[in-house]
Amino acid sequence: MNSSKLCIVFFITSLISISTWAVGQPIVAVSGFFSTAVTQTDHETPYTTSGNFTDTADYVSDTTVGIQLNFVANDDISFTTQMIGRGTGTDSEFETSFEWLFATYKVRDNITLRAGRLRFPNYLISKTVDVGLTFPWVRGPVEVYESSFSFISKYNGVDALINISIGDAELLIQPYVGEMNTSIKSILAGGAVSEINSQSLSGFNVELSYNDILFHASRMDIKANLTTPSGIVTLFPSVISSFGIKYTHDKFFIMSEAAKTKLGNSSYDFTGITAAAISVDSQLAGLKALGSTTLRAPTSVGFYLTLGILLEKLTPYITFAKLESIGGDFAHPVLGSAMLAFRKEQQSTSIGLRYDVNPSSALKAELHSAKATGGSNGLFSSNPGANGNNLKMLTLSLDLVF
Repeated sequence: MNSSKLCIVFFITSLISISTWAVGQPIVAVSGFFSTAVTQTDHETPYTTSGNFTDTADYVSDTTVGIQLNFVANDDISFTTQMIGRGTGTDSEFETSFEWLFATYKVRDNITLRAGRLRFPNYLISKTVDVGLTFPWVRGPVEVYESSFSFISKYNGVDALINISIGDAELLIQPYVGEMNTSIKSILAGGAVSEINSQSLSGFNVELSYNDILFHASRMDIKANLTTPSGIVTLFPSVISSFGIKYTHDKFFIMSEAAKTKLGNSSYDFTGITAAAISVDSQLAGLKALGSTTLRAPTSVGFYLTLGILLEKLTPYITFAKLESIGGDFAHPVLGSAMLAFRKEQQSTSIGLRYDVNPSSALKAELHSAKATGGSNGLFSSNPGANGNNLKMLTLSLDLVF
């Protein structure tokens, strides 16, 4: 039985047993959310990491369902688990995982400790990025939420939630430390699934809310190994930082965010490339002979600005976004061309409309127009070639909470 099925069995068994034990007691709360969408572009080259959207209608990639269980043991201790199923965009399959699985201990009224599987607080909507009803767009702006390692969402570790009142303002300070072991689609491996294991991981999140303004700032430092199926091992020290703001005035709102991912000088070890991999791709023999080397990957900087207006049940909005790459050792005689895969630059404009059917459901429509710039592929999965570097993408979605 694979790990996804084990997660399902464990989760359902725990839910039934705890709910049965707690009948008549107000200590267990179950909630959930669901999103689904259909997306189609005017381009045959796949677009974005999570969806691989093309000119064929995609009904799977943006489908997400989550169930959350909160169990309160006493005034100071509680347990939270959240299980999510996501469309993979591949053969109409879905992946399931525990996004949250942690214990909470209230040290004081304003200080809480959490330990277990937690979500990275790296971005403005990180806490609810899977809950479509909580934000205006059909998905987070891809220049920030689809760039570099922003799609890695969870880690195992400990954090602290420290809340401080400053007059009418509320300040949240959230330091954390832990480890990350997961699988990702690696650019270095040509989109194949690779394993990433952290050697060190720490960071912090700061949020300041005052009336209708929310400021967000975060930083994560991570040193990790990425191992491709062919045996290439990459050690990369990374710093991911972001700053965001949300402001509401009367019926108008502004959301803006900038995120920077600095990979730094990465060490590449090719000595572990297998004979089987070389038999499939003879070019790997040259890398194995190279042994090991150090290269500087480009720094990724993403930005967006969203302007919207709340008109009772309707929320029209427009988003301007840009993604840039800075630096990078593209002149390396052997690996310079491979480094170019990390260089992603584009700009986009998205216009959308959200209709709130009721407090727990919403329909959305969004037209996203993007252009790869700087001679890069932008967020296309490969060189768009003769089809051009311009793209239009239409998405219709439904979001629910229950």
